[in-house]
Amino acid sequence: MSQIQSKFNELLARQPLSYILIFLTALLFYIYCLCPTIGFGDTAILIDNIQRSVINTEVNTHPFTVILGKIFLSIPFENLAYRANLLSAFTGALALSIFFRAVQEYHGNVLTSVLSTLVLAVSYSFFWHSTIVENYNISSIITALSILYYVRIAKTNEEKWFYPLFALFGLGIFNHVQMGFLGMGIGIQFLLQIGKVKNKLNFFVKCGIGFVLGLIPWTYLLIKEILSSHNASLVIKNAFMGSFGNIFFSQTLKVAIQEFLVIYWFQFPNLFLIFPIVGLVLLLKNKTTTLQFSGTLIHFLTNTIFFAFYGTWDKFAFLLQSFILVVFYGSFFLQILQSKSRIIALITNILLFSSTLYGMGFYETVHKSGQDPYGTWYGRYNNEYSANLYDQAEYVIVPNKRNYREVEKYCELIFEKLPQGATMLEDDSRTYYPLADYFQKYYDKRKDIHFLLMNSWGIAGWGLSSEQVASEIKKSVEKGEAFFIPTLSTPYGSIIETISRDGTMYFDKFPLSSTQWIYQVKSRNELSQKSQSKEGFWDLQMKHVSSSSKNVFLSRQFMNSFQGNWDGEDQIFLSGENGSYAEWKLAHTKTETAKIQIHLTSAPDFGTLNIYWNQKKILANIDSYALSVGRFTSPVVAVDLRSGDNLLRVELSGKNPESSGFKFGVDSVEIVKK
Repeated sequence: MSQIQSKFNELLARQPLSYILIFLTALLFYIYCLCPTIGFGDTAILIDNIQRSVINTEVNTHPFTVILGKIFLSIPFENLAYRANLLSAFTGALALSIFFRAVQEYHGNVLTSVLSTLVLAVSYSFFWHSTIVENYNISSIITALSILYYVRIAKTNEEKWFYPLFALFGLGIFNHVQMGFLGMGIGIQFLLQIGKVKNKLNFFVKCGIGFVLGLIPWTYLLIKEILSSHNASLVIKNAFMGSFGNIFFSQTLKVAIQEFLVIYWFQFPNLFLIFPIVGLVLLLKNKTTTLQFSGTLIHFLTNTIFFAFYGTWDKFAFLLQSFILVVFYGSFFLQILQSKSRIIALITNILLFSSTLYGMGFYETVHKSGQDPYGTWYGRYNNEYSANLYDQAEYVIVPNKRNYREVEKYCELIFEKLPQGATMLEDDSRTYYPLADYFQKYYDKRKDIHFLLMNSWGIAGWGLSSEQVASEIKKSVEKGEAFFIPTLSTPYGSIIETISRDGTMYFDKFPLSSTQWIYQVKSRNELSQKSQSKEGFWDLQMKHVSSSSKNVFLSRQFMNSFQGNWDGEDQIFLSGENGSYAEWKLAHTKTETAKIQIHLTSAPDFGTLNIYWNQKKILANIDSYALSVGRFTSPVVAVDLRSGDNLLRVELSGKNPESSGFKFGVDSVEIVKK
């Protein structure tokens, strides 16, 4: 066994064979897990920028990624998105091989290097950004290279390794201004070093030259844009913060800490979770190592603190640099364990390796839990935001995107089902860019459809405001043109409120498949005609409510997030206590005896109901409790209808022992035809 291990160590210790082996293994793994097609909006924007060679200093452009991406888009594969995704697989594998080299050069232990690299390879942020086109793994390469140069400075104390370190800072800015935090760390390391240098001027000049050489591409672009612009201050603002300045430090300290801890847990759902904490303590306890790696510590702290307060769904992307450094710190503790007895080292290696492989299934578990209303992760990773469209949660949670085609399938349904010349509203958090700037632009899909971009982030000059969208909807509907929105939930609440205020419009479910739908905005005049043609049908609304008991919450609730066919896609919701009630006045044209049925809602916190018609109890103790939210119909019952107003009363009579509340939902009432 010892001979086999010795041969293994000898093989991996050879240079550059070990780095090539790590690179190829990682590349094949990421290609296997690669997303086969387009992802969310950001991926479409980046592909479009690469295809059009958009190179500027605007913070969201990432010119380094655009330039390198041109190589991958020239690969003769049919699928444009797959070619672009290969960029992330390649850069992720390259960053890992550099990281492996850095750990190997510092600790001189193959197992420490291999296991640390394995942990980084399947950590959430790194794995995620190696299977879908993004810019962050180019920053990963630069971060890994910086660690390598810090290691060489620590090992050799040679000044020459500072020069490429400063050049990295400049090149990093060329890809993402976020790399300025790397520069802060390099600056601190420089100040600690310059006091030890004999020829300080020579050292200062050479470091400066390295920085200037690295920064030339970005500086050239910035100067060019300033000279050609009539608003230099706007160019500078866009280069350093773009349109997202309003969400810097947008989260409270409590939320920032909670979010960071969850994301940290996601990085290492395995034994390595504790290694960085212990490793960081070991590093800080030793004055020598603290000074040697002060630059990495400043980089880690500034990047982590800044982006911990950053209020975006992809915060884990901006924290990727921090987690690469975290794994490096964890290698210090792993190396201590490797230097203990053979038994301790063997047990550590087996447990860490097996838990890392086992932990890869953690993300699928979280995804499943997020779809279960009673699951642990439902509150954080449910699909309510896009339940009727596609599985957005899977995209966010699961790094292995081998089988992820949700966005592509949804886009294909939109192109297949929408009528000629339709207009559809989208927002940048869903699929506007895949629809308009990918499939329409590069695959000539249904160019007759007009997609409108809504400004869901409140960013100046980006998409239409709520008022502008409401105006567009009204104009389209008045002209009899087909207008669609993807959902009735966030972020369209203000639009729905605006166009619903005068009661002239409503939202009709438009099916895409048996489980997917969007909404067509229609004139209320059509609904009135529909209701009149269906005599004896009442879709209950708040305007029909004549009275209710005290201490109740009564509201109209959109039901688009749940499976079921509620009339008008809404219900009247009541939350109260035993005995709480609401009454509706329902107009009818003649006096007659008829049979009616009432469409109700069931839910885990709903109670039992007594139902009255014109003060007469017609149904008793209807149990509306259920494990999940759904729509059900009461038994058919005979009632005396009178000309004019009829009074419907729904009253809470108790609750099922399994129910957690006194609530109910009523959808509509209709006469059962003979």
